[in-house]
Amino acid sequence: MADPPAVHPPMETKILVVDDNARVRELLADLLELEGHTVYQAETGQVALEFLQAGLRPGLVVCDLMMPDVDGWQVLASVEQMEDPPKVIIFSSLGDLASIERLTGRYGCAVLKKPEQLHEVVEVARAHIGRPT
Repeated sequence: MADPPAVHPPMETKILVVDDNARVRELLADLLELEGHTVYQAETGQVALEFLQAGLRPGLVVCDLMMPDVDGWQVLASVEQMEDPPKVIIFSSLGDLASIERLTGRYGCAVLKKPEQLHEVVEVARAHIGRPT
């Protein structure tokens, strides 16, 4: 008789949500937490960098581009330098086609338009990292 398959505990999926708009950030966090993810919120790009420098290794980063102090481009550059970098969803009101092509081509990011595609963030997150079991 074969041994039963090993049972592994569910992987905790950490998500870092970076947005200077508190309402958007908190709503995204709530939606992702309902999916079973552990969500860290950064109200500025600088706070996001501090999370990463402190050792947070998220499986996914959801980031706005246009923020005061440290913008989303700087956060993205920092994420890109990580060993085994997480997937990134850019959630921004940015409509510039050249920037969108740069994000999807060079960085491999999913780009969703704020606020119209708010609920699509959850669907794209599922596609990128799955759903915790």
